Amino acid sequence: MAQAIGAMTGLPTTTFNAPGIGRLLPNLFDELAPVIPDGATPVPNIFNIRLYGDQVSGVDFHVGEITTYDSPFAFEDVINVFALALALQSHKLETLISKIEAGSSIEQGLSSSPQFSGLVYLV
Repeated sequence: MAQAIGAMTGLPTTTFNAPGIGRLLPNLFDELAPVIPDGATPVPNIFNIRLYGDQVSGVDFHVGEITTYDSPFAFEDVINVFALALALQSHKLETLISKIEAGSSIEQGLSSSPQFSGLVYLV
């Protein structure tokens, strides 16, 4: 909403990891009319600050300038997050039951299981 109000009023606006409102803005003109000061020229003075890889700020296109900062996470961190998600999903009893009910092939031992050498904690 900050982008929309900033675009309509011309007030300086800064957003942080916010979704874009480019396609939504034309539909908000009537609703935002009460907040537009008389004689205001809607000039975007909007600065959108986002982190590379942030999913929310990747939605739609932004009004105003965009500054994207490099992610503090390395590619290896992303791999570890997916590995952790896979490990957690694989640990669910529902996952195992669905495989048993489907008659999936059975392998003896742990040779085909993924091996995790460690986890990286993301803070």
